[in-house]
Parts: sequence; C-alpha cells; structure tokens
Amino acid sequence: MPYRENIVSTEVGREFYGDTLQSVKYSNLTVDYKQLVDGFRGHWGYPDFPPNTNVGGGFYCKGFYQRKGCTASDTFWRGGPLNQSYQGCFSAEFIVGAEGYPSGTYTGDDWGAMAYARLKPTKPTFAGLNALYEMREVPAMLRQRFLDPTRPLASISNYWLALQFGWEPLLQDIRNMVQFQRNAQKKLKWLLANNGKTVRASTTLSQASSEPTGWTGFNYGALYPVLVTQYYASEPQYTFKRWETDHVWATGRFRYWLPDGPRDIAWTRMMMARLFGLQPSPRVIYNMIPWSWLIDWFSNAGDCLSMLDAGVADRLAADYWYVMREKAVEISYDVNGKFFRPNGEVVEVTASASNRSYSKYRTKGDPFGFNSNPNGLNPMQLSILGSLGLSRVNG
Repeated sequence: MPYRENIVSTEVGREFYGDTLQSVKYSNLTVDYKQLVDGFRGHWGYPDFPPNTNVGGGFYCKGFYQRKGCTASDTFWRGGPLNQSYQGCFSAEFIVGAEGYPSGTYTGDDWGAMAYARLKPTKPTFAGLNALYEMREVPAMLRQRFLDPTRPLASISNYWLALQFGWEPLLQDIRNMVQFQRNAQKKLKWLLANNGKTVRASTTLSQASSEPTGWTGFNYGALYPVLVTQYYASEPQYTFKRWETDHVWATGRFRYWLPDGPRDIAWTRMMMARLFGLQPSPRVIYNMIPWSWLIDWFSNAGDCLSMLDAGVADRLAADYWYVMREKAVEISYDVNGKFFRPNGEVVEVTASASNRSYSKYRTKGDPFGFNSNPNGLNPMQLSILGSLGLSRVNG
C-alpha cells in the first residue's frame, strides 16, 4: 500500500578521548509515517495527489508521529586513563514499544444519520410544537409533592426525575423562547442570503479520551546515546504514560430552496412560524410519543426520521457529507538522568519524547442507516435509569 515516511536525523553530540574526536552520535528526533491501508475510488496517487484530482470517497489510513526531545547541550565527563568526555545533549529513547495502533476497526458508519441531522442547515430555531405539547404537564408539576417518609428512596428518585424531565426542560424552553426573536431574525437573514447557494457545515459527533495508564522504571538505555556507566551519577529514571483518544466529526455541503412567493409580511410570518417549530413533521410527532427519548438513547430512530422533511425550507439537497473518525494511542515519555561534569559536579538532565499512533477513517454519510446509538450512556443518563428503578421501590 502507498505510504509516506519522513525521518529527520539530528546530531546530538560527540565523544572525545582527551582532545581527540572518537565518534559522532546521531538521534532520529522526528519520524512521521503515513500509510493508506484501504482506499476507494478517488484516491489515486496517495499520498502525493496530482493537481486537480478528485479525492472524494471513503478511505482508511494509519500512521504515527514520533518525536524525541533533547536536553540542553553540556560537557559530561567520564575521566579514566583516556580522559573521556562527551559534548552535546541526550535525547529520550523509548525502551518499550511505542508504535502500537488502536485495536480493532472503527469506522464512522453508525454516525451517518446523526451527522445529517446535525449538519442540516434548515433546522428550526426552536421546537415550538413540542414545547407547547409539554406545557400540559405544568399543572401536575405544580401540584406534585415528593416527600414521603414511608418511601424515602422513591421520594429521592421522583424528585430527580421531576427535575430532569420537568423543571429543567421547562426553564430551558422559557429561555429559548425569550431568545427566539433575536436568533430567528439572524437565522432568517442568513437563510435568505444563502438561498439556492451551496453552504458548508461541520460538527463534532463524539470526542472521548481514556484515563492515562503507565509506570516508572530505571534503565541506562532510556537516554541516547548510551555511554559507559562511569559517565552516570545514577541510573536514568523514566516515566511512561499511555492513553487513547477517539474523535468523530462530520462535514457536508448542502443546498436549499425557501418557499416561493413575494417576500412580504405574510411570507415572513410563515417563515417565522417554521423557525419557531410550529410546522408538523415526522420528528416532531415522534418526540410526542411517550418514551421516545429512551428509544433515542439506544438507537438513531429520531435522527433517521428527521431526514423525512427539509426543515424550514421547501427543498433540501446534500451534495455530499462525510463522517470522519480518528482513533489514536497517545504516549508520553519523560526521562531524568544525572551525570558528572569535568569538575566532578553532578548535573541533572531531563528529556521527553512522544508518540502518536492513529487510524483514520472517512465514510460517505448514510441518512437512513438504522443503527444502535454508537455513543454509550453518559453518567446523567445512567442516573436517570437508576432513578426510574428506585421510583418503583417501596420502603
């Protein structure tokens, strides 16, 4: 498979016997490697694309970027009958494997419907119909009492559920309604300016990072070059840390056409009603169904239904949209060593290195790919599920 590799080698120091140069030391301070593992139509010539070449389509590539940092230059002394010394610096040298790629194959296919729903430039500014429908719960919310000494767990859980599904959404709807006029005017102005034109959009779908794991150890090979032990006041100590990142995002290009007719007061009122979310749609009706919010936690049904309408426009077309995913293994490496100077003084040096191994995927968006929700439940969602269970507990 085609690949590109860039290695930058830099001299780090020289060793002397008295005043006589004995050897020149080098260290590969930077390595940048990229490889196209699997490419689809449109990626001819990777990684050196010819001019004006269509590079659309899906692909999968991997690579790593490694950098070995250097200490400050100095003169270090071994002495002995040959009066040996080393002039230069040391670089951090990995003594454990650092090129491991993220395990498994992780494409962005499952995010296709979610990507389209978020990228769509004609989404209403406010979900007016859903907000008005939920207002029917306000009288019951005002009469609700939570404290029940005979069922303490249920009281706590009922309070939490009322907060999450009643009062917080109500206050958010009120804030959004207050801000609607200003936001809607700006959105309508933008829609008019870009009507019939191509507009680009991008969004982050998921971003996660694992907790770092690692260890500390001692090894003479942790600093390069490795000299005879008489140079060292103590064995170098290294700290190795490893963590993984996962980033999913999407980009697309769209065109839309607003309703025809004179741009008079009646047309403006119609568009403001659409922006307010007063136009019935499959997604709006779906949101009114009890427990639809729970279905969306485990599937992308709601996002798929949002494909069935053009939002506030009459027509909407996507020239393209892609879902990208990058999984990476990040490694940091810090080394501390102590050496002798010619006057016998002990000097401490520190150096760092880093390695980033990654797998990148790009796939064409699929608007109607019904899948399970690729994002796991977050702590808030787990707390709500737990409260639903506790609300059924007696005593």
